[in-house]
Amino acid sequence: MRWVPIALLSCIAVLLTSCAHPVGGSALVAGTVKALYPNVRPDQKVLSDKLLTAEEIGAATGIPGLMQVRPIASVISTANIVSDCAFGATLATRQQYLSFAAARVQTATKVADGVRESTISNALVVFESVSTAAQQFEQFASRMQRCDGVSGEIGTGTSAERWRMHVLRSDDGEVSWTRANDSGRWSCQMMATPRANYIASVMYCRRVDSGDKSERLLDALLNKLFG
Repeated sequence: MRWVPIALLSCIAVLLTSCAHPVGGSALVAGTVKALYPNVRPDQKVLSDKLLTAEEIGAATGIPGLMQVRPIASVISTANIVSDCAFGATLATRQQYLSFAAARVQTATKVADGVRESTISNALVVFESVSTAAQQFEQFASRMQRCDGVSGEIGTGTSAERWRMHVLRSDDGEVSWTRANDSGRWSCQMMATPRANYIASVMYCRRVDSGDKSERLLDALLNKLFG
């Protein structure tokens, strides 16, 4: 079970002890966790304040000297010859989610000696209602279940590289997956989860194998969103 803020655990404990007939422990806790997060207003200024900054990303991952890059204030289109799994290319694409109210991706990078060593992103896709967010995420999770081991070219606008995807988990609570390019120079870990009326996601890409920090990153983002 994913880490949740202590204040939220206290709220869950109160709710559970007030039940005369306890039911489905883990399912009840998971549903309660999602329900207690506040909704996010579909406004770019609000989304900017909710997402992690370069400094906060650095604190969560232990990577110093990260630089903020220009945010993406919408979802993007991804050119991919494996069209059925194009939605696994990054965090917020037109192939992933439909009928969203607002979306924003904030990214930080680490450059050393003129070489980019890491790219770390966090994103929010906001929907009109909690039910719409849950429905969109369930559809995304269902599609991702078919993408384990799939490879194809991912276009970045100026070039294309061949990547292979591996799906680690895909259900209505969380989707986590990896992609690595055939050259072996880059690997990425991605995670996404629904909360209230939005989907929160993170991406941790690095040039060298320095360990996966995506889970710490998502924990930091969820902690900020709860507060």
